[in-house]
Amino acid sequence: MIRLYSERPTPVDYLALIAETGWPMPSAEQAKTALSASLCAVIARDEKQQTIGMVRAIGDGVMKVYIQDVVVSRPYRGKGLGQRLMRTILANLGSTCPTDCMIGLFAAEGRTDFYAELGFITRPSAGFGPGMHGTLSTLAKRGNAA
Repeated sequence: MIRLYSERPTPVDYLALIAETGWPMPSAEQAKTALSASLCAVIARDEKQQTIGMVRAIGDGVMKVYIQDVVVSRPYRGKGLGQRLMRTILANLGSTCPTDCMIGLFAAEGRTDFYAELGFITRPSAGFGPGMHGTLSTLAKRGNAA
């Protein structure tokens, strides 16, 4: 039986899940710092108490919150666990954040329908431009060129 817990993953569990995604791997110290700075998180554990999924939120908790690191271990994907994780973290945020708090995220390629089922809108849309991002190293180089 899979159970959800409103707690942060350990850095070891976090890194193990991130390793399954193909995303850039943070260092153990980066993972520890990022997790401790999270606004809230939800993890999923299997019957052996292994962490098999996670989602975390970052932000100020008043005006803006961003959903980060929605990850489900490969053997458990496609079984609704990601939706359970998302619904739980949104409920947790709903009990602590104002109702007009903006909840944002960056969807991985091909995953917009997953988030649309939860009520998220795709950008660009009326009144909103496309989501954008950059790494600090790239942005700093551009800023120094000015």
